[in-house]
Amino acid sequence: MLALAVVGVPSWLAVQLAGAAAPAAGEDAVPVLASAAVRAGTAMEAALSAAEPLDAAVQQLRDSVDETVEKALHSGPPADIDLSWWQARYPDIIGYVYCPGTPISYPIAYDGNNEYYLHHDLDGNYSEYGTIFLDARAPRDFSAQCNMLYGHHMKDRTMFASIDGYKEQWYYDAHPCLYVYTNAGTYRVDLFAGLIVPGEHEVFNTSFQTVDLERFISQSTFYAGRGIPTGRIVGLCTCSYEADNYRYVVLGEMTLIAEG
Repeated sequence: MLALAVVGVPSWLAVQLAGAAAPAAGEDAVPVLASAAVRAGTAMEAALSAAEPLDAAVQQLRDSVDETVEKALHSGPPADIDLSWWQARYPDIIGYVYCPGTPISYPIAYDGNNEYYLHHDLDGNYSEYGTIFLDARAPRDFSAQCNMLYGHHMKDRTMFASIDGYKEQWYYDAHPCLYVYTNAGTYRVDLFAGLIVPGEHEVFNTSFQTVDLERFISQSTFYAGRGIPTGRIVGLCTCSYEADNYRYVVLGEMTLIAEG
């Protein structure tokens, strides 16, 4: 019998060859080996045929996942967010922020200071969660060049805790934009930079020079490839824990997609 300990001989071929009877004395070994090779080839064809349905199923699953991701990336804001409903009940509400596929879906408050809504809910009760609010230094109609929203980094990943995902490129790739509803209309906010900064930093200004924006983009935790924004900006800010009193901020350019 042929020795089977040959480097590179597949196990299925070894089994087939091992099953071939040794030629009798004086018998030509070629027909025996040829027969074994035929059987081995048949076995390989059967194995490949059996694998085809599995390959098709795997490809179908991949196509389904790709389609789901594509829809998520290009889906618009939900139609059931009614800003007027919130404003009829809570006079301090000036907008609503929503980020598809994330926990961020909150009304935005404004009362002219940056303290009250840190620890109060919309009903005026003390709350460690607080309420998402717009920086008091910006006009309530989002007409500043940069309109910063503040929210706590809660352990249950609510409020603005989830924006720390933008410290990783894959998270930006999955959630490249968010939406802000205002009285003037609905805006798509295309994110262009994410920054880990001290609590006192120029990113919290309400206006920037081009050189500032260039620096923010160069220091960003993700790459957006959008270039320097020329329109108004919305920022989201929460606590970060690289050092004492640090913050994480994401910035995006506003584009009006539906008038109010």
